[in-house]
Amino acid sequence: MPLPTPNNGEKRSKFMDRCMSDPTTKGEFKDNKQRAAVCSSQFSKAASKASIIVENPWGEEDVFYYFSPAANENKALNKPFRTPKGPKKFSVYVKNEKGNIVKVNFGDPNMEIKRDDPARRKSFRARHNCDNPGPKWKARYWSCKQWRAGKKVEGSSDEEYEWDGETFFNQEEIEKTLAKRGLWENIRRKKKREGKDYKPAKVGDSDRPDSKSWKKAQGEDDPNAHYFDSKEKALKDAKKLGLEGFHTHKTDDGKTLYMAGPSHEAFMKKHKQALKEKGSGG
Repeated sequence: MPLPTPNNGEKRSKFMDRCMSDPTTKGEFKDNKQRAAVCSSQFSKAASKASIIVENPWGEEDVFYYFSPAANENKALNKPFRTPKGPKKFSVYVKNEKGNIVKVNFGDPNMEIKRDDPARRKSFRARHNCDNPGPKWKARYWSCKQWRAGKKVEGSSDEEYEWDGETFFNQEEIEKTLAKRGLWENIRRKKKREGKDYKPAKVGDSDRPDSKSWKKAQGEDDPNAHYFDSKEKALKDAKKLGLEGFHTHKTDDGKTLYMAGPSHEAFMKKHKQALKEKGSGG
C-alpha cells in the first residue's frame, strides 16, 4: 500500500494525525520519531504538486494545499483583498520562491490600522522589523507594506503591481474579469511576462489547459488562433476569410509562422470586419 498523501484542503496538523495512525505507515515505520519524519516529508513533497498553497501566519501546522489545476486560474497576484469571514483581516495571492501560487493571510481583525499617526507607525514598524520585511509570501511583508508612509506605486501588469498599503481589491470581480480574457489572451500575456523563459505547458503540467478550455479556445475569434506553422494552412484560412495570399511572422526563437492575407494590416481589417458582422448577426 502507498504512503498517505495530503487531501485537498487538508491542514498539515490533520494530515500528520492521519498519517501517523495509518496502518501502512505504522507497519513500515515502527519508531514514532521516524514515522513522524516520514509523514512530514510526505506533506512537504506534496507542495510541488499543489496549485495553491495556503499559509497562515500563526504556524506551519495550519498550512494546506489545493491540488486542482483550476484552483489557481484567474487569481490576481499581489493585490490584497478583504476577508470578512477570516481567518485574518486580509489575504493576497503571490508566487513563492518555488513558483507556486500561495495565499497569504495577514492583518489582525481586532486591530485598528492607524498608519497616519507617525508615533504608531514608527512603533509598529520597529516591533515587526519592517526595514527588513522578508519575502512577499510571508504575512509580515504585507503588514509592513500596510504600515508604511508613501505614495501609490503601480506596475504595468498583475505580476509587477506594487501595493500601496491602502487599496483593497474585490477578488471575485477580478476573477470574473480575468475569466473573460480567454485562453489565447492568457497565453499571450504569459509569453510577454516570461519572455525568453516562456515554455508552452505540456500534457500533465499543472497549468496545461484542459480539453474543454482548448475546445472553447479553438472556437474563439482571437487573432492568435490564426497563426500557422505552414503556408498551406494559412492559405486555407485566407480562403475561408475571403483574403488572398499570406504573410509571415518571426518568433523570438527564430521560428516562422504564417498568417492569412498579404499583410498583418489586411488581416486585422478583415478580422475586425468579421467580428462586427458576427456581433450584429450578419
